[in-house]
Amino acid sequence: MYYSAITKKELLSKQGLKASERQAIISLLERFRLIRIDQRVINEYSRLRSTHPSLERGDALIAASALARKLPLLTQNQGHFRLVKGLVLLPLGPA
Repeated sequence: MYYSAITKKELLSKQGLKASERQAIISLLERFRLIRIDQRVINEYSRLRSTHPSLERGDALIAASALARKLPLLTQNQGHFRLVKGLVLLPLGPA
């Protein structure tokens, strides 16, 4: 399983996060592979921002990370990504 650098930033910058919670997140993420923001991600991001200007920057980077690697996106926020053509969404948690 992979995760975006933006996902890591969002998880670790959550307001009120306790040190133990932060460490648990770091430990969990160590089990998975980080998708770094490289030229492929930047190219997808640029395309997404021009075709979906209402898509928030962080969401566009997350979607671009998945698209650049041809990976599905596991998310609770499927509504944020539904309009992104070619992005396969997998539900996370209760529907």
